[in-house]
Formats: sequence, C-alpha cells, structure tokens
Amino acid sequence: MLTLSLEAGILPYKKSKFSEWVLPGHGEPYVGCGTILSKGCLNIAEHPKSLDLNESPIFVMRYKLSCHRKECPECYESWAGLEAGRGEYRINAYSKRFCCEPIHVIVSPSNFDMNFSKMRSKCYSICRSSGIHGGACVFHPFRKDKMSNKWYFSPHFHVIGFGWIRNTDVLYRNTGWLVKNKGIRKTVFGTFLYQLSHAGINPKFHVVTWFGKLAYNNFIIPKKPDEPEPVCPICGKKLIPLIFIGETDRPPPEKEGNYYLKAEGWIRCDRHF
Repeated sequence: MLTLSLEAGILPYKKSKFSEWVLPGHGEPYVGCGTILSKGCLNIAEHPKSLDLNESPIFVMRYKLSCHRKECPECYESWAGLEAGRGEYRINAYSKRFCCEPIHVIVSPSNFDMNFSKMRSKCYSICRSSGIHGGACVFHPFRKDKMSNKWYFSPHFHVIGFGWIRNTDVLYRNTGWLVKNKGIRKTVFGTFLYQLSHAGINPKFHVVTWFGKLAYNNFIIPKKPDEPEPVCPICGKKLIPLIFIGETDRPPPEKEGNYYLKAEGWIRCDRHF
C-alpha cells in the first residue's frame, strides 16, 4: 500500500492519472503568513474602569495574517473556514426555501482507471440514481490508515446535499460504486470544514462543486454578505491597527483572541508590515 506522509509531502501514485493531487497546505507561504498582528481600541475615555486592572482597559484583538490560500501551510485552515462558510450559506438557503434537511453521503468509485472529470460526472450520476437530487461535492484522493496514521491512495467523494437514499445495494451490484449515507448533519459548517481540511487540491479543478438542483444555473441566491468589520465591544468604535512598544517583560499575548489590557505600551500603527 502506498503511504502518504503529511510531513514528507504527498508521494505520486504512479499507476493512475491522479499523481498531481495533493492535500491542503502543501505549497509555499507568502512572507508574513501566520504572523500575529493586533487591532484594537484605545478609546479609554469611554471605557469603564476595570477592577482587575484598576484602570480603564483598552481592547486588543490578536489575529493571524492570512493569505487565505488552500496551498499555504500557514493559512489553509482559514481558506477552509471561508469555503465552509460559503458552502453552509448555500446549503442553508436551499434547506430553508424547500423545508428539507441536508445529509452527508460518501460515494466511492468502482475503479480508478477513468480520468477525474469522468469520475466526477459519474459520481453525479450515481448520486441521482441513489436518490440525491443535488448538493455540494468534495473530492478526496486519499484516506488515512488508522493503524499507521499514514495517507494512502483511495479516491472517493463527499456529498452534502438533499434527497432520500435508496437502492444502494442494487446500485453497487450493477455499477460497483458504493454509496454510504452518513445521515442528517448536526452542523453543515463543521462537516464542510472537516472535509475541506483534507480535500484533494489540484490547480485544474475547483475543490467544491455543485450539481443537480443546487447547481449554480438551477439555484440562484444572493451573494453571501461580507462579514461586518469588527468593532470595540465596549464602546462600539471601529478597531484600528495597534503595535506594542512597551516593556519586554510584559509582552502582548501570543495567541489569537480578544483581550482587555492596560493601555501602557500600546500605540496606533498606520500600517502593519
């Protein structure tokens, strides 16, 4: 069995046409990717006094600089989060409009000889035959062996969509394709996020595709609204870039998060480098 190590990179599968596929995070980061930066509010005149600090605190939001690329080893998780949010938005819009619950289905091909485009088209056909009338499709070229914790070549598709699964045993006997129903999703976002974390990455193909009644030409919805700009939870003012120039024995928090801190040492920064 060919094993695939995340640490050593993805080894090519020489007997197929899938050697160009890798897992997320197997590219090169940009300069600054993953750097912890700060935004916050220095408006202490409108911040009530904190008993813990014995003075009015400033609000500081620590966050990672991200390129949001699926190839980036530092930022692929933020890419997955954004993609999962878009997927959840589309799935929820269909669910609310037609009063139905999304399900998660795993579709595994009978052989790996066909090229990817034909395999994905066949997956859509198998979905329709098994009772899935539309949804999102995410391709996984690999599975992880639970004993060795290594990745091995085993192409399959994850579908988050709508329908009523039926006749999977007959379908398997006639086509060799296996359809496994994982049931109704408790969290659509969480399902997308997990599937995207180890989805197949190939520059020639989209990671998430939509088919059937949820294809873009069949189900049209407004664009997902942009996330609002963060504001100070104390006074409601817009956050500004900050930098800490205070004593090194009292450094800013190293982890991402929201903090209420003493104002000493924090100044406005016109730009982050």
